[in-house]
Amino acid sequence: MVPHINSVVRTCYYLRQITHIRPFLPYHAATTLNNALVTSRLDYVNSRFVGLPKIAN
Repeated sequence: MVPHINSVVRTCYYLRQITHIRPFLPYHAATTLNNALVTSRLDYVNSRFVGLPKIAN
């Protein structure tokens, strides 16, 4: 799990960097960019957890 956690943290850091370019983007473009990046990240994580038990022993 450590490599996965490191990957998620690294991605979150890059998502945070969007705040630097936000003033230069129209609202619609910024919303689309954020939605695309967050949704793709959530889909990736969901596929990694398919088949895992619901309760850890």
